[in-house]
Amino acid sequence: MAFSTRQAFARQRRQALGITPDIERITGMPVQLPWNEDPFPCPVQPLHAEAPPLRPIQAAALGLLAAQEPPRGLVGAIGVGAGKTLIDLLAPTVVPCQRPVIMVPPDLQAQLHRDRQEWSRHYRFHPNTQVIPYSALSATSGADLLEEARPDLVVLDEAHMVRHRSSARTRRVLRYARQHPQTRWVVLSGTLTGKALYEMAHLLELALRGGSPCPLHDPVLRAWDAVVGVDGEPSYEDKLKLRGLLTWAGEENPRKAFQKRLRSTPGVITTEEGAVGTPLVVRTVTVPPSKALREAINTLTWKWRTPDGRDLSEASERAAMLSTLALGFYYVPTWAPGVEEDTQREYREARSGWASWVSHYLSHGARRGMDSQALLERAADAGRLQRAATEAWERWKPLKLSVPAPWPVEVWIDDEPLRRTLLRTLNTYQRALVFYQSAAVERRLQALGFDVRGAGSSAPPEEEPYPALSLRVHGKGKNLQAWDTMVVLEPPSSGMRWEQLIGRIHRPPGLDAQGRLRPEADLCTVEVINPGARLEKAKEDAQYIAHTTGQKQKLLYCAWSDLKMDHTRAL
Repeated sequence: MAFSTRQAFARQRRQALGITPDIERITGMPVQLPWNEDPFPCPVQPLHAEAPPLRPIQAAALGLLAAQEPPRGLVGAIGVGAGKTLIDLLAPTVVPCQRPVIMVPPDLQAQLHRDRQEWSRHYRFHPNTQVIPYSALSATSGADLLEEARPDLVVLDEAHMVRHRSSARTRRVLRYARQHPQTRWVVLSGTLTGKALYEMAHLLELALRGGSPCPLHDPVLRAWDAVVGVDGEPSYEDKLKLRGLLTWAGEENPRKAFQKRLRSTPGVITTEEGAVGTPLVVRTVTVPPSKALREAINTLTWKWRTPDGRDLSEASERAAMLSTLALGFYYVPTWAPGVEEDTQREYREARSGWASWVSHYLSHGARRGMDSQALLERAADAGRLQRAATEAWERWKPLKLSVPAPWPVEVWIDDEPLRRTLLRTLNTYQRALVFYQSAAVERRLQALGFDVRGAGSSAPPEEEPYPALSLRVHGKGKNLQAWDTMVVLEPPSSGMRWEQLIGRIHRPPGLDAQGRLRPEADLCTVEVINPGARLEKAKEDAQYIAHTTGQKQKLLYCAWSDLKMDHTRAL
């Protein structure tokens, strides 16, 4: 009895000091020296002497992967534009594998094939490599896609595409990993995390198994996330669970303590974004609204009333409409003729009720065959869900089938802010990329004669001076160094998206269409139109990313300037 009492007392004392099994494992792992101080030898050899050499970070990453004991893989928190594509293609050649798979965003699949064809003149690639877009894994038909491919090595390019654990594709990746524990995983991203440790902990465990620098037990991980994440509200007990890491790291700042552990974890390679010598300027541009627009913005801000007289109750709806009004338009949900107000209200309530159950199932361990909304609908039809969920589906299903869904119709109050912005761009810069997000702005740009490249489009030809690009399609993964200026009409609020977006032009020198190394630009300029609070929110995200991963963020080290436009002639 006395021995049990002493054990309980010792356990309580260790917990009071923040010493848990997770902490003991994490702080007891070996320390890996920085890759540029003690790189592992790279086993890759070019096909001929004239081949472009691998960049140091590429050679170091491949050497580190080759040195890992199976089934461990590699985590590469490698900056935007640092050369992850060649790591993708060469990874299957440095570890024993028969059925390698590279997963990429769908917009980058064609580019990866082109890059493979170009680089195959200089390096030998694995002949059985299969490329799978993440969108295929997200589809209802993709539930067994990985089982059919049976990969023994999976390279996750732009791995942040599977950072959300509730998404179908992430669940299918994790399920395959559980069922095939000998499969090795290579996790690569320039933006491995955006707001929370919870976004990347499963990716680190996927590649490093028990060597992950994140807790493997969910309650401890959530406590760490509350302390380290952007929107966390940690309790005293949460902070206590990080005390052991702070002691090990000799740091008072939890984010910097985690960074120290992450960057020194065996199997992890990171960059600091120090290879871009080009100066970067981010300029916020305020475009004053017309009188009609100003009245609409003030009414929505203070009375929560839309320009068409609807009263809003959700802050998210109000914020979204204020962002579109900054460019002169707003959206009105439009119903088909004959749909009465009572039916509209019933439709919204039933859709919301079913959506809450879908969210519940997907966020609480959805099983195989029930890991997407479409599959959950089939399960509800078959009576395989709990009673309340089935009832919610039975209320929503007839409305879904009989009532046409409302569609958003844009209403332009005044497109003068957009026209003035575009006119200034044409008058100020000889060449510039114009980025947008919404379909309404896309149609306006087309009407004004811009070369608009939206969903399914390829990168613009280098001779095009002012291409208008969808931020969702072209704001990641593509080398757009032929331009040194971008104008962002509809700025995002995510620090992760900003790092990816600015990295299209501000990146280490790459090859041009003729295979020659591009000269560095004298200056890269990013103009942000009417950013409001979105840019400040993005900076908060950037500080979290920089502190936890050690990767310098462009929003934090750029030079800043402000410009307020005068009323002037428009296009």
